Amino acid sequence: MDTAQKVIDKALSKIGVKILGVSVSADQYTDAIESLNDMMTSLDGNGINLGYSIVSAKEDSVTIPDFASAFVKSRLALKLASDYNITAAVELQNEAKAEKKAVLSYLVKQNLGKGRLPSTLPLGGSWISGEARYPADEDIDAATSSGNYLEDEQGFKIAGPDQYEESN
Repeated sequence: MDTAQKVIDKALSKIGVKILGVSVSADQYTDAIESLNDMMTSLDGNGINLGYSIVSAKEDSVTIPDFASAFVKSRLALKLASDYNITAAVELQNEAKAEKKAVLSYLVKQNLGKGRLPSTLPLGGSWISGEARYPADEDIDAATSSGNYLEDEQGFKIAGPDQYEESN
């Protein structure tokens, strides 16, 4: 896990502010830490949750997964470029876009199958008069209890919470 200093140094080097052998001032680190925290809070608010914990010193660990490290560094570089009134190179902009796409793709793949479908989805469907049909709320409301199943006005038996059977 990288420290805030390592992430900031990499971002500053991407925009040419930190050159090999030149140290960054305490004020520059303080400003960069604030920018890092703001950026990560904004990403989290926009649905890109990387498990980041706010940092307050350059020695603090940046709690992001390894797959997102390059993304965070390139995004921070763009943010710091703006703070320093530097026009970011097209290569850096393209890198940041590609890294964002890779992170979003990874997050989507990781979350597929983990979620549950909302309970408001239709119970099933049928083919009536040549058109696909899903039971509307009024169909479900009109269903009446009949033995161990519910039957709607069209003669469908609700055999369970996710299955429809045609009644004879």
